[in-house]
Amino acid sequence: MKKSFKSVLLNQNLAYLAPVHKLEANAAKRTVGIILTDRFSMSCLSAVTSTMTAVNNVCSAEVFEVALIGNDLSALSDIGVRVPIQLRLADLDVCNIDILLVCGNNELTMTTEGILKFKLRQAAGLRRMVGGLASGCYALLKSGLLKHQQCALNDDTHDIWTREFEDVEFRHCPHVISETRITSVSPFAALDMMIGFINMHCGHKVAESIRQNLPQSSQISDYDGKNMPRFTTPTASKALNDVVMAMNTNIEIPIDIGALSNQAGISRRQLERLFNKYLHASPTRFYLELRLTHARQLLMHTDKSLSEISIASGFLAYSHFYSRFREAFGYSPSHFRGRIVAITETSCLV
Repeated sequence: MKKSFKSVLLNQNLAYLAPVHKLEANAAKRTVGIILTDRFSMSCLSAVTSTMTAVNNVCSAEVFEVALIGNDLSALSDIGVRVPIQLRLADLDVCNIDILLVCGNNELTMTTEGILKFKLRQAAGLRRMVGGLASGCYALLKSGLLKHQQCALNDDTHDIWTREFEDVEFRHCPHVISETRITSVSPFAALDMMIGFINMHCGHKVAESIRQNLPQSSQISDYDGKNMPRFTTPTASKALNDVVMAMNTNIEIPIDIGALSNQAGISRRQLERLFNKYLHASPTRFYLELRLTHARQLLMHTDKSLSEISIASGFLAYSHFYSRFREAFGYSPSHFRGRIVAITETSCLV
């Protein structure tokens, strides 16, 4: 394996690379227990679990293992969907948990049973990280785990929480992360909270990779249904954006870099400086990685033959495509497609 992705397109492709090309998380594996309360917020749960799954996908080794905890065999969400429980709360041994989160809903308060308080206090006593999502914050407050500590707060919760818990340092912000406490006051803030948490515990590179691959990211978006990757550089110059757009629309028949610089009205040297500054690769390298990203998307989302994908990605010789793809992803095109099919079929069986 000589070279993987060098440009900003690395973040878009990390989840699909062979382990040798993936990121080091700089963190030991953590077991995360998520306690699902009655009518818990499905958006909160999705934000937490999808982010942790994404971290596992972009890192060379598994970082998070998630266990769903509740009082019954399943928990009812706020959208009426029941989610299977892996571990009953009464059977939870907090010694086996590194992070314990309470996933609540949009209500301002929640019933905090004795067993829930007991498990949260146990975890806190063992210096485990404990956290609350939405009304799950109220469980931490009622358990006395945020005394003289910071807790996220919004306009809806301000009057009730500040009146009932005078010894808590409330911050009027969507989420708060400290060494042993994590709170997110609304379902909509859970995703940002998780990115902050990943940045703190796994490092900036991992967090940035996850952030850039979020659905609302304006920097990179994946397969757009038109057999073409899309990429925008909002902070860069118009010349760079014009060249990237030209590359995007000329995947199958690549344009010479000199011609692209002439079309943009700048010298080739100026274009190279712009690419290295904003996209972290030379124009030639970025163009190659753009075409390989396009090929990866075709392998995943279409049933085109390997030779058709090679030509559609600007490689006239299949042997050249084969070697470049394997060099970048760590798998041959056929092996890569086989892995994707196997993973998809396994996911459908779960």
